[in-house]
Amino acid sequence: MKVDDDLAQQAFAEVDKARHHKISWAELWAAMAPTPTDVLRELRVAKNKKRVTVAELIQPYDSNADNVLTAGEFHRCLDALGFDLDDGEVRNVLRQFDREKSRQVSARDLEYALDQLGGKALKGSNWLQVV
Repeated sequence: MKVDDDLAQQAFAEVDKARHHKISWAELWAAMAPTPTDVLRELRVAKNKKRVTVAELIQPYDSNADNVLTAGEFHRCLDALGFDLDDGEVRNVLRQFDREKSRQVSARDLEYALDQLGGKALKGSNWLQVV
């Protein structure tokens, strides 16, 4: 496979955050971390596969049945989806979906984000790459 030099340079520059023309292990690790878009794609796959709503999908992880996941509950949900994230990474992903800034994520927050992934909601949102 032949890679376009410009594309390779662009990808390298994206990972080389320190701009020292080397990629450190920390930069490589950070570049490999799942994005909020990755999480949403897996949520959508699981939701469609099980033919359930987001509220029904997160219900097994929602200890008090309020349709809102704490960071710990969200962590267990992401573990079940196959993501191996530490607590800090989970909090970073959660922050992307937490529209009320409550440090929790609701089924409504996740539905909204899934709608954005499908291009159905607000245009111009910069936290989510619509692919």
